[in-house]
Amino acid sequence: MGASNEEDFTVRHAVPADVPALDAAIARIDEETEFLSLPGEYMRRWAPGFAERLKAMAEKGTGAYALAEHDGEIVGFLGAFAGPLARTRGVIYIAHVGVRQTWRGRGVGAALFAAIEEWARAQDAWRLDLRVDTQNARGLALYRKHGFVIEGRVVDGACTHGVWRDHFLMAKALRPPAEPGWAPLELAPGGDWEGEGAPVLRGLRAADAAKLRAFQLKLVSETPFLLMGPGDVPDEATMAKTLAEGLEEPGASTWWLSSRRRTASASSATPLPHEKCRRACSTMPT
Repeated sequence: MGASNEEDFTVRHAVPADVPALDAAIARIDEETEFLSLPGEYMRRWAPGFAERLKAMAEKGTGAYALAEHDGEIVGFLGAFAGPLARTRGVIYIAHVGVRQTWRGRGVGAALFAAIEEWARAQDAWRLDLRVDTQNARGLALYRKHGFVIEGRVVDGACTHGVWRDHFLMAKALRPPAEPGWAPLELAPGGDWEGEGAPVLRGLRAADAAKLRAFQLKLVSETPFLLMGPGDVPDEATMAKTLAEGLEEPGASTWWLSSRRRTASASSATPLPHEKCRRACSTMPT
């Protein structure tokens, strides 16, 4: 990275010192397009702590931002993030991309995509993913030019100016997929609950962290096709802390733990929409 071109702009990786200028550029680009955040939303919701997150991503290889500069001014950016679990680390999601209005159609987007693909290949990634508004003709043309293909459609993916619009799911393979390294799983026939008591539901508590962790470790050892692996299960202290924080927030009462009457161990955990609890149950820290 760090290459220049005939349009006289340079593309390089962003570093924490770039964040104030990058924040300002993102905010300006949001005002120039209908396909990104609402004006002011980025600065309010995502800018706080960006420098710290960028530093952590660079250290751990979990994400990167590329930026395009002209005469010291940022004219474009692209943010990409690796999957949060060990088994999805090779899937890179391109989540944030924008170019100043006066620089569109001048090769900035193409240079940013080339730079982030170079970074992804260096991470041994096997796939790039992104999501785009079906009405974003310029974006679709750019993504197709760089080898992305449509794999699906999200109906009513976002509301723009009061109108619900669909999104395309697009992807680019960086290397051929490999077959799973395990035989098909043979599931035993389902039985009844005789002698064990019917499952019961109760509110999830931070004190359940040890039981929940034991359940998850047992689950991943029995089902090799899950995205989560043994190394992705948080330790008991981390899980307890995250659950305690999450359960203090509104909506935590919708989280439930299923357990059997006969034993004290957890037999199932059903994650409903609650971000911090979800992270404790299904992801590892970035």
